[in-house]
Amino acid sequence: GLLGRVADGLMQLQEERRAVDSDTAAKIDVFVSRLHRYTRGEDLPWTLIVDDPSGNSFVQNPRAPEEDTNLQVSHYVRSQTQDASLGLVKEEDKKGTSSRI
Repeated sequence: GLLGRVADGLMQLQEERRAVDSDTAAKIDVFVSRLHRYTRGEDLPWTLIVDDPSGNSFVQNPRAPEEDTNLQVSHYVRSQTQDASLGLVKEEDKKGTSSRI
């Protein structure tokens, strides 16, 4: 799942990182251990916040078609910075007021 992929990504080049920045590597090791505990259900409860200004994220409901009582969805209006990072603001409007495309 998601947490496993995050852990795998963090462990990439970890040996090289240990050689050049052992403090950061040690912090990553601790964090990856925590991720593994979360995936095994040993460290409960925990919260995952997915902030996706593009709205393209999907979180699977393991109880479908029943409601997932552990899932909370919040919708919000994107900021001008988020619109710009998504390419939704005209170039000339980046310096002034926002104008969505």
